[in-house]
Amino acid sequence: MEAACGQVRKLLHWTPVFVGEDMMLKWNGKLLWLSVLLAGCGGMVEGMEETQAAGNVEQAWTGQEEPGARSGATRWTQRLTGPSEELPGGVAHDKDGNVLIAASFSGSLSEARGTLGTAPVTERVSASVVAKYLPDGARVWARTFPVVVTAITTKPDRHVLLAGNVTGTVDLGGGPLSLGEFPTGLFLLELDAKGRHVWSRVFPLEFTSFINANGLATDRSGNIALAATLRGAVFLGSRTATADSSVVLIRFDARGTAQWVFEELQFGTSGGVAVDSDGNLYLAGTLITDLFEPRDFIPFVSRFSPSGTRLWRRQLETTFGEANAIGVHGNRVVVTGSFREPLTFEGRTFVPEGGQEGFLLALTRDGDERWVRHFGVEGLDLAMDHRDDVVVVGRYENGNDLGRGPLAGVAGSDHNLFVAKFDRVDGRPRWTRGFAMAHPEGQSTSAGSYHVSVDEQGSSVFLGDLIAPMDVGPVTLRPSGSRDLFLLDSRP
Repeated sequence: MEAACGQVRKLLHWTPVFVGEDMMLKWNGKLLWLSVLLAGCGGMVEGMEETQAAGNVEQAWTGQEEPGARSGATRWTQRLTGPSEELPGGVAHDKDGNVLIAASFSGSLSEARGTLGTAPVTERVSASVVAKYLPDGARVWARTFPVVVTAITTKPDRHVLLAGNVTGTVDLGGGPLSLGEFPTGLFLLELDAKGRHVWSRVFPLEFTSFINANGLATDRSGNIALAATLRGAVFLGSRTATADSSVVLIRFDARGTAQWVFEELQFGTSGGVAVDSDGNLYLAGTLITDLFEPRDFIPFVSRFSPSGTRLWRRQLETTFGEANAIGVHGNRVVVTGSFREPLTFEGRTFVPEGGQEGFLLALTRDGDERWVRHFGVEGLDLAMDHRDDVVVVGRYENGNDLGRGPLAGVAGSDHNLFVAKFDRVDGRPRWTRGFAMAHPEGQSTSAGSYHVSVDEQGSSVFLGDLIAPMDVGPVTLRPSGSRDLFLLDSRP
């Protein structure tokens, strides 16, 4: 029973609580920092605070790269730290190659150049920073908001779009936004290229409901696709999304008005959303056949028309897997995740080594199978560039081969991290890079998350949890406590 609960905790981000013979599922407050951490604060928008770095906030490197530096080599890096544990909300590039990040924190959040943001000193003790960096790592601006950002993307006009969780009445820069009688909700926020408010909206969650919005994408016209795991109901103006611990896909227009909602009928979790050049939407996730044993965990991919018609759904042939991220470019739809039971794809069956392996696989836009790679422990996120490449980040064990030879790691650790680039057309590995990281005894990683973004030239940025020292090449990043965040920019 405990092993099954561990997988539910991992996939659904719930904490199991046993009452007699019944299992109740409670949303993991560490992931969303929901009503307790965000309760009762009025709105506030903090500007960037250019104070001096203090104490041990010195770990950064933005020096010149060496001539002939290898692909995947570090260009610049930052460690983000604060007095409590921080949570990454996402990373994205704009069309000029600038980097946008979001992270949740309590108290304050700093990097080598100084303070990024300070949480409002009220009953609500959690906030999120949104920061913009130039391609060379120089910070342009940072803004603090009294919400928890769980997804970020950019629009063709270089604007930034954010989604996540909100509690009570807030002001995100455009005036107070109320949830009415409901305590929590979903928010959408658009900022311009200078970090100024463009528009914002909040959508109340019905009492006892919760939502984890972990996928956000836009089309060429600025329409918004949001993928989430929902339990209960969220009120979207003239529409309502309802789900029983399952996946929802919501399409908004460019100003945040809900146009249509798709609700998956089976239990499950969202693995993100992508949009192609014609405005079609691709949803990834994991279907769970039941909340109790026996049950299967089945990764899936679905394609939707811009008007919301589901055109196809493909379920991967395994009884225990997870789809964590999805991307689309040209005629390739690429998905990454993990599997614990045999996976069959393209007529070949793969048995996971060591009990669990990661996968990276490609379909056509019509859903036809094209190629698959299996490696490491888990693929956590991916991003696609315009040079026919896909970058994937994930976890590996010491000696795992991702296609370019064994990677060294901390022996016995399941938390060594990798960045790898593959050809999106045929799956050939271009380069792989491992970052050895120990898994300290007693350190929980259930709430950790990792995100990657790629610019049009193929440079990638990796944002994630730092739970032990990590050698990134020119510098070793070390957490100041049990957990910090790292930001790592790599060559194409």
